[in-house]
Amino acid sequence: MNLISVNHRLKDYDKYIPDNPIVIGDDCWLATGATILSGVQLGNHVVVGAGSVITRSFSENDLLVVGAPTRVSES
Repeated sequence: MNLISVNHRLKDYDKYIPDNPIVIGDDCWLATGATILSGVQLGNHVVVGAGSVITRSFSENDLLVVGAPTRVSES
């Protein structure tokens, strides 16, 4: 799993750009290979599928989110 909460300048990799924090709700399950980018908020009881790339927030509770780009799964 990857949590990416900072970026860098394109022409100077030594200068980091802080960004909004990642907020993960209670009792979430982040499967192997999931990547969550800065500013994302996940509600409580959110399951993130393996290999998913989370670029936006899913603030609702009790969700299964999968894919790249990520979407809510009806399963």
